[in-house]
Amino acid sequence: MSGQSYKSEQNRRGVTLVELLVVVTLLSILLGIAATAARTGARGKKQREAARQVNAFIAGARTRALELGRSVGVEIVNNRPNEPQAGLTLFMVETPPPYAGDFTASTVEIRSMGTNSASLAFKVQAGGMPPLHPIDSTLLLDPDFVQPGDVVFFSYQNQPYRVTAVNPTISTNGYRLVSVEWDIDQPSPFPWYASGTITSPFKIYRQPQRNSVTPLQMPTGICIDLAFSGLGTTGYGTNSTGIASQAFAGTPTTEEYPKIMFGPKGGVDAYYWQSGTSATAVTASATLPVGNINLLIGRYEKVIAVTDLGLPLTNPANVLSLFTAPTADGSNIADPEAMWVSINRLTGNIATTNNGAVSTSVGSAPDAIASARRFAKQAQNISGR
Repeated sequence: MSGQSYKSEQNRRGVTLVELLVVVTLLSILLGIAATAARTGARGKKQREAARQVNAFIAGARTRALELGRSVGVEIVNNRPNEPQAGLTLFMVETPPPYAGDFTASTVEIRSMGTNSASLAFKVQAGGMPPLHPIDSTLLLDPDFVQPGDVVFFSYQNQPYRVTAVNPTISTNGYRLVSVEWDIDQPSPFPWYASGTITSPFKIYRQPQRNSVTPLQMPTGICIDLAFSGLGTTGYGTNSTGIASQAFAGTPTTEEYPKIMFGPKGGVDAYYWQSGTSATAVTASATLPVGNINLLIGRYEKVIAVTDLGLPLTNPANVLSLFTAPTADGSNIADPEAMWVSINRLTGNIATTNNGAVSTSVGSAPDAIASARRFAKQAQNISGR
């Protein structure tokens, strides 16, 4: 039409192929970064949530100890035989009420005594002429009622004496025979004893047993790394400052697991660690913790990665290499996404903190572990000793 003008099609400008490729490339890079961040964040979130669950479960055991007025704690069960250094299940355990016989006047006979051991006899059924001792300990008719590792107190004293053996057969006189021992620096229960048979009031404290509380199962892919959990700033391994599982070929007939027990006042009054093995069993020993207890919450795959290296962690140089020369699969102790759940041995306070990043130039294994636990130590120092 006359009087109207049109712009030339050549003046319309579009997007060139080069510009389009640049935009697509930038979007791909941004999407890749976002996806990586999302995966990392989700993985770290899973570990944080697992640490929160462990914290709450342990706190529940402490609260129950305060309510019952006797020891309650948690038992950490590993994944033997697949991966014994991975703790996957937590059970709540509690010490049964003490047993002092059937009557207020019940007593035990001390038949003999050595330098740091004694032989005991509990009257459980009729037998013997004349009946010099009344039947007053009938619960010991069950051969499993008292077990090695339980403790006996005498004459209202505040000294525990460990049960080392229980005769499965009742004697012809109707007695259950039990052996106890004590540390060489521990006082004898009856220092004036010379010979013969004496009697004494007693009280038996049995080892913790699982209660009816639903156990805590760790989330898929997450576990308590037992190899690097331990006491104080540097404790780890298969000793009294560590929680690591003892090596065992195959599956033991019985296995005693690590336990953390809270006393009636809220503090940690006993700590069980795997102290040895026999032909068919893994055994544990109880002690007072020498420092705060630190549980490392990490990834199951990293526990396997450390095991697959085949390096004995009893050698500090092998532990140090996990920090100074990390492998592609890494380890939980050197993973900044891992978490610590720490327990103050005196107050029972429970804190959850991040794993500390450790320099690859760290000089020793104790320094490296102490650096990884530094946030856990700071949290317990702030919360009170």
